[in-house]
Amino acid sequence: MHKIESEKGKMPETDIYDNIETAFMGALYMYLRGLYNDKELMQQQPALATALFVYLRNYAYSGMFRYNANGEFNVPYGGISYNHKLMTGKVEYYKSAPLREHFAKTTISNLDFEDFFRKYPPTERDFIFLDPPYDTEFSTYAQNEFGKEDQIRLAHYLCEECKGKWLMIIKYTDFIYSLYNKPNIYIQKFDKKYLVSFMNRNDKDVEHLIITNYQNKYD
Repeated sequence: MHKIESEKGKMPETDIYDNIETAFMGALYMYLRGLYNDKELMQQQPALATALFVYLRNYAYSGMFRYNANGEFNVPYGGISYNHKLMTGKVEYYKSAPLREHFAKTTISNLDFEDFFRKYPPTERDFIFLDPPYDTEFSTYAQNEFGKEDQIRLAHYLCEECKGKWLMIIKYTDFIYSLYNKPNIYIQKFDKKYLVSFMNRNDKDVEHLIITNYQNKYD
């Protein structure tokens, strides 16, 4: 703060307070992030691991979800605008009877997509939404890489084998477009602007694709 004041003049007391509060909130966030990254502790206390995960997802900068090469969650605290962010409403919703009843009838899996679709083969009555990793150099999430061969596998399954209706949203690249530019596959383009771009991994202004195996009213 002294550096800012030397460059721009004396800061208002409210700004000083906000920055001090941010330092405390950021320190708490970093402490809890450290607990979450203690794999041995989290294995012993799965309920705590879940609570910390929800906390970090809500207070991480720009809601980012990112791990380093060691499998540690490494997104920093969101900053001043997050200081008074409350989770009361979300916690009440998480504990609500309708949501608990909904989850009681829901299956959550963590599988390769081919294993998942073999285990739960889609039928003509099913609808599938897909948001796969982008076709970029940075395509590793939580130490799970999803490269071009995986994109080819996914496109082959969707275009040649999938019986259900599906909709995919993905960043445009020539490679992705070539995979889905086929008969009876419908492609629409739209522009998207990212608010943040860490380490230049995302262009802030990019073109995305909506890809379906059915025609809709916007085609």
